Formats: sequence, structure tokens, C-alpha cells
Amino acid sequence: MLAVTVSDCVGLMLSDREAKLEKSSGHVEVDISCQFEKVAANVISRVAFGRNHKEAKQVYLAQKELQFLAFSSLFNVWNLVPGFRYLPTKNNVKMHTLNKEVRSILVNIIKNRLNCKDTMGYGNDMLGIILNACGPEHVQNPLMSMDEIIEECKTFYLAGHETTA
Repeated sequence: MLAVTVSDCVGLMLSDREAKLEKSSGHVEVDISCQFEKVAANVISRVAFGRNHKEAKQVYLAQKELQFLAFSSLFNVWNLVPGFRYLPTKNNVKMHTLNKEVRSILVNIIKNRLNCKDTMGYGNDMLGIILNACGPEHVQNPLMSMDEIIEECKTFYLAGHETTA
């Protein structure tokens, strides 16, 4: 499944490149690192959520921005002050907003998948596998909470991005 997904995503990128080459005079300059990043986002979105979700790409981009903000503030001397991360600074507010956005998008994706269980099943992607193993049918003793499933999705995005970076 993964090889087919990667092949499809790379095929889309190549057909896009060919279309741009045909429109130009035969010479196109391409930033290949940007292209790899787009392919990685597409592959991660499809493997995690089964198809090319617009919402999944939003999660990917928000996670990337969160990572940038976290690393840029890593060596800030104010971070040594206890409780500084709770002050409403520009970066702290942006990080809080991005975290809320990522969480709400992932909750919507998960709830949609749970609602479609009876008609389409959970699917055979990463989220479907997690929901099959730890889903709500284990109501008496849930194996994973919604927060844990969300954190697993975030980890998958981060790991996928870092392996392609």
C-alpha cells in the first residue's frame, strides 16, 4: 500500500512538472526541496487518513509552523523564567492558536471516521488501524482516549516530516 501511495504522489508531482514545462518555453527552474516537502505532505496525509484530505494538509502545515516556532524560541533566555510559556506573548499566542487548530481538525477527522464506521468501516490507513484496535467499541475499558489518538496522529506527521527533511 505504501509503495503505491508514494508512486501515486510522485506521479502527480511529475505530471504537474510536465504541464508547467509544456507551458513554458522549454526551461523551468524547480526548487526540488519544496517539491519533496509537498510530496511528503501528500504521502503522509494519504497514509494517515486514506486519501488526500485538505484538512490533513492543514494539519501538516500547522505542525510544521509549530515546530519552527518551538525551535526558534528554544534558545530564548526568557524561556528560563518559570511560567513564561503561559504569558500572552506573540509566539505563545500563535503556538496556542496553532495547537487548538490542529486539535480541532484532527477531532473532526476522527469523528467523521467514527460516524462512517457502519457504512464504510474505519479504513485500512493509519487512523483506521488505530480505531480498529482501540476504537469506541471498547467503551467499558477504552484502550486509547481521544487525546491519545490525536497525539499519535501528531507524532505520525512529525515523524513523517522529519524523515523527508
